[in-house]
Amino acid sequence: MTKNNIEVIINKNFLPEEELIEYVKPYLKAKGFKKKNKRWTKDIGEFTISFLIQGSSFSKEKYYIR
Repeated sequence: MTKNNIEVIINKNFLPEEELIEYVKPYLKAKGFKKKNKRWTKDIGEFTISFLIQGSSFSKEKYYIR
């Protein structure tokens, strides 16, 4: 999976939240991220990189990547 693949998934093809989680899991794991629930984190010294998939309070089909 490349950055362009992720952009296509997010921008052009809607994936349900759980499918997106399963799709990105191996990529983020290979990059050294640790998963807990819907959050992936990676400690890089002075900083921690974090990705969170958060459901929308307005629609069950929509979510945010923070």
